Amino acid sequence: MPSDPDLAPAPPGWPLFCWVALALCAGTMGTALASPLYPLYQERWHLTASTITLIFVAYMVAVLGTFVFLGRLSDRFGPLPVLRAALVLILAGMGLSAAAGMAGPANVAAGLAELFAGRAVIGIASGLIIASATAGLVEVAPPAAKRHASLAGSITSIIGFGLGPLAAGLMAQFAPAPLLTSYVVVMLLVTVVLAALCGFRATRRASPPPLSLRPRFVLPAPPARPGFWVAALTTFSVFAIFSLFGSLAPSFLKALLHLHGPAISGSALALFLLCSAGIQFTLRHRPVQRNLVQGLAGLSVGVGLLAAALETQSSALFIVTILVTGAGHGMAFMAALATASAATTPHTRAGILSSFFSVGYLGTILPVLGVGFLADHFGLAPAVLLFCLTFALLSLGLLVAARRIVAPAPNGA
Repeated sequence: MPSDPDLAPAPPGWPLFCWVALALCAGTMGTALASPLYPLYQERWHLTASTITLIFVAYMVAVLGTFVFLGRLSDRFGPLPVLRAALVLILAGMGLSAAAGMAGPANVAAGLAELFAGRAVIGIASGLIIASATAGLVEVAPPAAKRHASLAGSITSIIGFGLGPLAAGLMAQFAPAPLLTSYVVVMLLVTVVLAALCGFRATRRASPPPLSLRPRFVLPAPPARPGFWVAALTTFSVFAIFSLFGSLAPSFLKALLHLHGPAISGSALALFLLCSAGIQFTLRHRPVQRNLVQGLAGLSVGVGLLAAALETQSSALFIVTILVTGAGHGMAFMAALATASAATTPHTRAGILSSFFSVGYLGTILPVLGVGFLADHFGLAPAVLLFCLTFALLSLGLLVAARRIVAPAPNGA
């Protein structure tokens, strides 16, 4: 990371680096808990599918709003104070969600209001955690880890997003009071991480940029913008494809493959993301461009396999789809985040990464809402097939652009 006399970042070191990584993992676990729990809320309160979709949208709007309005807070105050505040927020959001789960059928309105509020607060916390921890890992990394700081952020966030649904799915199927237990377990982990981070001193920045809450989409310097846009749109595709698995996996597994239960859907999501994390660790030393091109190719093949699994209703093919798409997801996201991180400076790191994740998180909203709308009117199979065709073409287009635009540099931050 370039030195800058106007900045006084937190002192680098392995202990702080590891705790920031664990904070990112625990935070993303907390944000991803709800996916296997939605059917339980739906059954307890007799909710419609559109209500579940609105809860999901409330969370995602909060995440995007945080990236746009609050994404530059780490550039102003430093990553560590913002990360601590975000962990407090996610504890509050999970507390509201746990309280909502205690509401019975006679208190649906109150429980639903608490759940909406909890998911919105978790969305704000999620945006702050992702922006501050990803920037913080680069800032506090010891010299030996500087080159792979963005990779550490990618892997730890993916592990968190995978462990969240897995833990919630297992507890939803086997633990007592799963709508309470699932949150309490992760809240304990977040509390431990928060307490550890409070033991580190955050050095004040000498000349921080002025505080501004105006919405701003921060872009890198003009020479780096083509690569940034390839990376951001790759992340849009990566998030969209995973969100399709996340939102439709329970109904897909139950209706088409005759597999059901929160543990099944949670395990499917965990397998997808743990495969993503595993391939990132395995291929971490390869050049960025090679990972990006092969990752986009894997996504194209993966959505084709998903279409075939849908047509044949083959559970074995669906498992192969998860493995192939998960591998493509890992390579593409790792390379995209490395490309975006390489375009930042100490003054703009949090802002540029917030812009990067803003584009990515649009992929979790727009395509999935489109699939849901088409599924309601034309059926699940045609909607998923159209999604697969669209994102196969988008991934192939980005593959061509990546070969021309993204430099074949070594992997790393």
